[in-house]
Amino acid sequence: MVHRRLTHDDAFGVGEALNETAFGEGLVARGSIWLFAGNAEKGREVVQERSVLAPWVFISPTQLPFEHWKDTVRMEFSSLKTALPSTVQILTLEPWSNDKILLRLEHISTKADAVTIDLEDLFVPFKVNGIREMTIDGNKKKSEIRRLVWNEEIGNTIIASAPTSQPISTQVTLKTMQIRTFVLDVSYYNTF
Repeated sequence: MVHRRLTHDDAFGVGEALNETAFGEGLVARGSIWLFAGNAEKGREVVQERSVLAPWVFISPTQLPFEHWKDTVRMEFSSLKTALPSTVQILTLEPWSNDKILLRLEHISTKADAVTIDLEDLFVPFKVNGIREMTIDGNKKKSEIRRLVWNEEIGNTIIASAPTSQPISTQVTLKTMQIRTFVLDVSYYNTF
């Protein structure tokens, strides 16, 4: 049920009318319902791409005729030199500070193998000079996280296990359903 409004008690256990109001008017619920008939896994991906990751549309007023405007204004732009694998998407690409960009990548497939991407020469407007992996929220370097150390008992020997930190290169591997966050040290090209 999306929303319902009743001006009298329907005797289904609430003991009162479901008459939600705001500013003296009945509450209005808005939203979209997607009905997809077919492969459930493919349907989930389609709905995610079309609703959550819908493209942004920008409109500006102009006095130019459309043909002239179309020839003088860049109609499309992609900041990627090459396409990402179909199982990988960019969740976040935003300025972080001077010459630093926050990048969050997600492996969206539940069944595909791990994917390796080279970030060094992936973007059009900038070159990646260095990379630091961060926690998923981008607030702390992953190498600075203090994880709990668990003691594993194998036979009569106790082994302390802890994650090892590895140097980060521009080659990034994403496992199935994994999200990784990076701060990129960049230098911008003069392309604009």
